[in-house]
Amino acid sequence: MVARELERALPEESTEAEDVRLLRAQAERCRAILARLANPEEAMLGATARLPLGALLDDIASPYRGEDIDIDVEIDDAPQPQVWRAPELLHGLGNIIENAADFARSRVRIQAAFDTGQLRIVVEDDGPGFAPEIFEQIGEPYITSRPGHHALGERELGPSVELGRREGMGLGFFIAKTLLEQTGGDVKATNLEGHGARVSINWPRGAIDGETPPSAGQED
Repeated sequence: MVARELERALPEESTEAEDVRLLRAQAERCRAILARLANPEEAMLGATARLPLGALLDDIASPYRGEDIDIDVEIDDAPQPQVWRAPELLHGLGNIIENAADFARSRVRIQAAFDTGQLRIVVEDDGPGFAPEIFEQIGEPYITSRPGHHALGERELGPSVELGRREGMGLGFFIAKTLLEQTGGDVKATNLEGHGARVSINWPRGAIDGETPPSAGQED
């Protein structure tokens, strides 16, 4: 409400008005995500509660595939873990994949591996990579994640904000990291040799493929 009132009060083309529009867009995005997380049964309504890991990743990646970006899911053909379609997992991985697709030149690679003790998902893109100076703070809100580019993607914020020249707020990665950590995942960001970025998430077996959904039984 405050952001909306400020937006009305400021000159439409001013820098401050752009900042307020960005703030309001992110507040609305956060509110929508929190509303869905508050009703997890609705997120799985009409859908299978669990999916094989490869099918789950393909389902999450599908909305971000385009004519100019290839998104490949790589996983062994061995019997795959049945993973819960928990809202935290869907939104967290969705944000990571969307961010990779926004920065990729032509390709995003999603690799999944598992053994008896651990389940791992790695998302790589062939874009510019993360700025080295922000690695210690990456995943904190208001930290720009990539050099010379927006941190969240125009699909998240809307094309009205010229983020190619301005720093993003970093909320997309912050939200994704927070949600995935709530499922028991450990999130790490690194750069590939040459160019490109990698985000890896590791879970102990049973965290997202156990007998109960990952958030079940956790205290608020």
